[in-house]
Amino acid sequence: MAQGVITIKSKVQLPKGGMIIYVSFPGDTSYPTGGTLAADVNAALKTALVAEVAAASDKLVRGVETPTIVDIEAGDCGQYVPSWVTAGLFVRDGGDAAWAEVGAATPLNGTTFNIGLICK
Repeated sequence: MAQGVITIKSKVQLPKGGMIIYVSFPGDTSYPTGGTLAADVNAALKTALVAEVAAASDKLVRGVETPTIVDIEAGDCGQYVPSWVTAGLFVRDGGDAAWAEVGAATPLNGTTFNIGLICK
């Protein structure tokens, strides 16, 4: 799923390592079949993390590492149910009895996705 700008809401360190980064973002105007590539989601997450660190420190930020997303925890996403697969972020229509992937070019820009990115 092509997504808009990611906003970081909070972060929780996990007891055995890793973290959950709670984010929200608007859906894009046209869903790409097969979802959004993992590399694109990770790039958007890194942009959000760099902006967060820069805002907190008022310094030029270098070397901010992006955690590796291993799964997600879906929160309020309207009628849609996002899931994480090896390839990236995939969206299903929760109102569809067949639990089908959202159709190509489905406009998701009216939906704010709230998810937890489970990272290591």
